[in-house]
Formats: sequence, C-alpha cells, structure tokens
Amino acid sequence: MDKTFDELYDDFFKKNKKKSLDLPKLSINFDANKLINLLDKFAVLDNIDKDTEKSLDDSLGEPDIVEFFVEDGLYHEKRSWNTPNGVLVKLIVTDKPSKASIEKVPLEELLEIAVESENFEEAIRLQKQIKKQNKKKPK
Repeated sequence: MDKTFDELYDDFFKKNKKKSLDLPKLSINFDANKLINLLDKFAVLDNIDKDTEKSLDDSLGEPDIVEFFVEDGLYHEKRSWNTPNGVLVKLIVTDKPSKASIEKVPLEELLEIAVESENFEEAIRLQKQIKKQNKKKPK
C-alpha cells in the first residue's frame, strides 16, 4: 500500500476522483467584506479625560447589563448599553475592586484573588471586612 506523494496528494484533495461532492459555494469575498464593514464601525475610546467619560455616561444613562468578573488578579466591570446602532460596551479594568463589584463578588473570592496576585494590602483590608461581616451575622 505504498503510494507516491502525488497519489496521496490526489487522494487528499479528491483529485482524479469520478464522484465529486456538491457542496454549496460560499462567497468568501462577500463574508469577508461584511466582516470588514462591521469592524469598521467598531471604535475604541481609550485614555479619554474624566469630563468626557462622565458626559458619555450621563448621556447613556443606566447600562442595560452590568457584569463583574475577576481575571488574572484584575477586577473587570463590563457595562453594556443597547443602542439603535448596536451594543455599546464599556470595560473598566482595575487592580482594586470597585464598591459595586464587592457587592456582586463574594469577599472570600476577592480575598483569594488578592493573595494570588500578591496584593497583600488589599488582602488584609478584605480579611478585616470579612471578619467584620461575620460578626454582624446572627449565630
């Protein structure tokens, strides 16, 4: 069953076969152009001043969706607004949790992340907050 390179190539690419597959032809050009047009509408606002940021936030109002997550020791807050032109997303990434994220992410998880990222000052602050919270809970 030794085949030459050419025979293997022909077998692999179905050349010299009597039967061909009738697959729908995709318009790669059309799909690529559609994707490029979509990406052209994508904009990143980076390093804008606080006044412009506040003005944008005020004009947009409350976000439709707010998500919090922690990744690689960084705290992420993702705010999304549904607009007539699509979804507008604001991503805030910091090395310290925001007040809102503390309410959504359990303190124990935030403590674990602070220790893993060697942010010991934050870990001590969170540890104190956990102890304070546990004292308030009825036994």
